[in-house]
Amino acid sequence: MRKCIYFAAILLSVVCLCTNEKKAEAYSKDELVEQVKKKTTDKVDQVYYTDYDYDGSQEAFIITTRSEDDQTLWFSSGQEVKKIAASIIWVDKAAQGICQVSPKQKIFVAEGSGGGSGSWSYCCYVKNGRAILVKRAGEWLAHRSGKNFTIHQSAFDAMYDDFGKFYLGHTWKEYYLRWTGTGFVEYEGRKISRKQLEQYKGAGKYLRQAEKLGYRIGKIFYRKNGIINVNVSQKHKKGEDIDYENFNLNVNRKKVSLRICNKKGKNILERSSYHGIYKAKGFPRRCIIPDSMLED
Repeated sequence: MRKCIYFAAILLSVVCLCTNEKKAEAYSKDELVEQVKKKTTDKVDQVYYTDYDYDGSQEAFIITTRSEDDQTLWFSSGQEVKKIAASIIWVDKAAQGICQVSPKQKIFVAEGSGGGSGSWSYCCYVKNGRAILVKRAGEWLAHRSGKNFTIHQSAFDAMYDDFGKFYLGHTWKEYYLRWTGTGFVEYEGRKISRKQLEQYKGAGKYLRQAEKLGYRIGKIFYRKNGIINVNVSQKHKKGEDIDYENFNLNVNRKKVSLRICNKKGKNILERSSYHGIYKAKGFPRRCIIPDSMLED
């Protein structure tokens, strides 16, 4: 009887070993892609293959294309194969795709659109071999370093039309997020006074440059990631219409330097402004991905 039990234990160990070897083979890049090919006739366009959750097995986010304005985002692993979203999908390879956010985690980021001037970000992380979509990732989510990201949120606030009593002019201001492991939190702005800003070495110079261009200093926001947003405005020479701009500063201890977004700009606003009006919070409270684009 003992011999039978011993033999059965050995047999079970061999079976488990073979099963594990077979499971490991299923995590190859080609086989993960093949799993998606079995579920769609669309062309496999881009494959983002790595071990996202550091469990020893590789996973892949895969973008397939049916036409120029019809892509699908898939996830493929040894645990599941599923559609995540379908829309116009692309990846800014300089700041999206596979993002290393910690020594033990990578996430995937892509951009989606319905064809208009606005867009939304798809962000996914992997847990136990399964993909989880972050429903709140903003617009134009971009990886900067480690856990730090930026978004460029869409707004209509470049100008105030006094005749029509409304704001217009499409802007995309940069706001700042930190990855928590399962989602994002914003570096929210704290309003400070001009006097408080002028305590930083170099700040007065930038304030005077904006005023020399005919702009009035507005609300100023300090953020814990060491960035200060300074709103400025200017009334038109004729009428009461108002143009809104901003300039942005990097804080280094007690000094500030200009945060440049356009190296070819000729003055402080052309070099640093994202146009429009900065607010304390820019990260949308709710998901901006249309439900019609999601597969789950």
